[in-house]
Amino acid sequence: MSEKAKASKVQKEFDAVLYVNVLTNGFKEYLVEGASHNGQYIWLNGEVQVIDSDIQAAYELKPDGSVWRSVPTLDAKSDLQDTKSAKQVWSGETHSTGGTLVLASQATKELVQKMRADGVI
Repeated sequence: MSEKAKASKVQKEFDAVLYVNVLTNGFKEYLVEGASHNGQYIWLNGEVQVIDSDIQAAYELKPDGSVWRSVPTLDAKSDLQDTKSAKQVWSGETHSTGGTLVLASQATKELVQKMRADGVI
C-alpha cells in the first residue's frame, strides 16, 4: 500500500492519530535525597553502614559525598492529531521509572489519565 493510500485510509477510518516520541529509554541517575558518604561509611535512610560491595553495586558514590542511583526510565512526548484537519489537538509528556514491564504499564496509564483529565478521551 502506498503512503498516499495509507494516509487516505487513516483519514477516512480514524478520528485521530496518537504519535508517541520516546525521549529517554534507559537508565537515568537520580540523587538519593538525604544520603551521603565519606568513602568508608554511607548514611542512608537514617542508618550508617560500612560501604561494601552490595552498596557499591546499588549506588553511585560521587567524590563530593553525594549518593546516586541509576533507575530504568522512560520519558515520552505524545501528540494527538485530528485526521480530518491534520491539526494537533493535544500534547502531553509522561515520565515512568521501574523495570521494563512497569515502565510500559506506568507510561500507558499516565498517558491515558492525562488525556482523560484534559477531556481528549
